[in-house]
Amino acid sequence: MRILSVFLWLLLSIMTTSALFAVGHSSVETCDTLLHEGDFSMPLGTRLRQISFSDFDKNGLIDIGIASEFSNQVIVLLNLDGLTFAAPRFIGVQDHPMGIAAVDVDNDGDDDLVATNTNSNSINIVRNDGMANFAVVQTYGTGNFPGTLTLGDFDRDSLVDIAVLNGFGQSVSIFKNLGDATFQGRPEIPIGFRPWSIQAADIDMDLDTDLIITCGDLGIQQLLNDGSGSFTLGTPINVPQGAGGLAIADIDGDSDPDVLVSSGLDGGTLLTYANDLGQLTEIDNYPIGDGVGCICATDLDEDNDLDLVMSHDGSGTYQATVLINDGTGSFCLNFEIPNLIERTVGAYSADIDNDSDNDVIMVHWGWDFSGLTFLVNSLDWIRGDADGDGSIAISDAVYLVNYIFAGGPVPAPITSGDPDCSGAISISDGIYLINYIFGGGPAPCEP
Repeated sequence: MRILSVFLWLLLSIMTTSALFAVGHSSVETCDTLLHEGDFSMPLGTRLRQISFSDFDKNGLIDIGIASEFSNQVIVLLNLDGLTFAAPRFIGVQDHPMGIAAVDVDNDGDDDLVATNTNSNSINIVRNDGMANFAVVQTYGTGNFPGTLTLGDFDRDSLVDIAVLNGFGQSVSIFKNLGDATFQGRPEIPIGFRPWSIQAADIDMDLDTDLIITCGDLGIQQLLNDGSGSFTLGTPINVPQGAGGLAIADIDGDSDPDVLVSSGLDGGTLLTYANDLGQLTEIDNYPIGDGVGCICATDLDEDNDLDLVMSHDGSGTYQATVLINDGTGSFCLNFEIPNLIERTVGAYSADIDNDSDNDVIMVHWGWDFSGLTFLVNSLDWIRGDADGDGSIAISDAVYLVNYIFAGGPVPAPITSGDPDCSGAISISDGIYLINYIFGGGPAPCEP
């Protein structure tokens, strides 16, 4: 009877005081830190650029492919046990590789690599033999100064095609996958001045893959796909101080891909745009510091929404910034790492240490140090500690009831709000906690 009375009191309290849990952000607030600052760094190559992830040797661990610009090589790091890597494997490609992506180009069940080469205006197809031995097997011409690239099935034939952003050519090159480990180039698509970054997503939700591009002073450009791999240039979206870094992610949980853009080299701003069937509306902006060149969307706190990691490389400020999503598309500042060892040109995320949470990898491009810094995710949690204060108490039951009935914040990680290990959060979890706290019931199950 006592447990029922406590539960009814909790429910009544939530119904009358749910406004207490309302969240609003007009600037970057601070939230708890998840990452260790610079767990370890690894010197590599000469002026690294982009990286890509896959299990190249099929040992169940995430490996890394890296474009090494000044050495004219692709570097492959094979993960041995989570945080130990085998000696780097170096594969020669053409002149000044910048972009890289992992994809199974020959449909043999293992991922190969595609690299863009800025000075030779080309891409290389670097084939994996299944044992992480790589060799260049195809070369295709691009527009002038190819940089970043993205992948997608642009013509709905269930094969992965390639889109390359040409910086000096101010264009996009499309390569159609022919299904036999070869590609067919299509005419370049002009897109405008100062193209910076490109991503593939179904931005207008018509079931085909479009292209979104940041173009400096022209803002955000959209190449809308008609379903056959033919693209039409949409109306540009103006971005104050120019558009640079780009990420596409559903940050507000409505199943539409939203757009995140960095703007301005000095006193930079992160702009977030909500998507409604291709109509992008700015919903918030955050002062994030100088020169954000790369934005990575990833779930760092295991609450099933996408957080952000950003690299800075402006005005001598070499740092990284982590913003945590509250589930509605609003963010708080989780971690800021100033004075990194060298220019930081990339921010990426993957479960490198194989512990089921996402870590962060920073890419450095410089004369004094060119390599990677690994930031290991230190998310510690207790099942039943829904509010994350380090203990199990009545406040956790209040937190759960507020989440279930009043749209309150999501437990982080979400499994901390599942004390009965049912695989879902429901009112039974609130009752389970009350029974444990007041009725001597069983403790929450092990994480």
